[in-house]
Amino acid sequence: MFGEDIGDGIGPVGIGRDGRDDADEDESPEQALRRIVGDLASGDDLWAFAGRNGGQWGYAQMCRTGPGRVLHVVGASPMALRLRELLAEGAATGWELHPVRDGRTPLHVLAEPLLALSGATRDYNLLLRNDFATVEELAATPDHCLLRIRQVGPKTVAAVQQVLRDLGWDSLKVAHPAANDAVAERRWLIMARLAEDHRVRYREFADMLARSCMPLAALEKIADSLNAEATPPAAPLVCLLLDTAGEADLAMYYPRTHARPSGSADPAEGNSPEPGT
Repeated sequence: MFGEDIGDGIGPVGIGRDGRDDADEDESPEQALRRIVGDLASGDDLWAFAGRNGGQWGYAQMCRTGPGRVLHVVGASPMALRLRELLAEGAATGWELHPVRDGRTPLHVLAEPLLALSGATRDYNLLLRNDFATVEELAATPDHCLLRIRQVGPKTVAAVQQVLRDLGWDSLKVAHPAANDAVAERRWLIMARLAEDHRVRYREFADMLARSCMPLAALEKIADSLNAEATPPAAPLVCLLLDTAGEADLAMYYPRTHARPSGSADPAEGNSPEPGT
């Protein structure tokens, strides 16, 4: 069972020290994904593994993040990279890739802050040994998933979240969350109304929308408005609906998805409108 402290091994319970038990050493990412979705769909486990350290594709871990069929991939190996690609491409029917903020900030930037907070290297070492490679993927990992990793307890999670907050990496929160068992259906409603390119662009935003309790009619209008977009600026209707709903973090996040790349030579468009304008 996950979450137990059963010694000095690393990784979620059930995974051997070398990152595998009876899996084929040369298991491809496609084979690994088929196996993992079968295992996680039929059991109570949250974590699964793919490949092995030193194997052809390397090693990766995957976590089922909620009641819906959403998988979070942890690691920087070729296996992890390919698993993310497969999920984003819809290779596992009915399953989605858990959203992670853009960026590849090395995990080691958390080493000194965690040491200063706890007075020991244990918390950082636990994260490193469980294949977390970037701050972005750690910040995207729900607390209940972290708690199902062997030797990770509430104190470790609290320390990680405190450091992420101090460094400005804490996950955006919705002001009025929906019931957990409704999130998957709400996410499906949003994603079903988006074209493929918009599903990629608004993956994280759609996830946050689904976790809010905004009326379904508002979500449909937002999705339709997003789907009609071609280029920035942000859609005023989306800004207005988010601002009216009191979803401050969502209202701040959405215009940032339309920010022009740094160094853009076209100032005519100006800045994205402020929420509520």
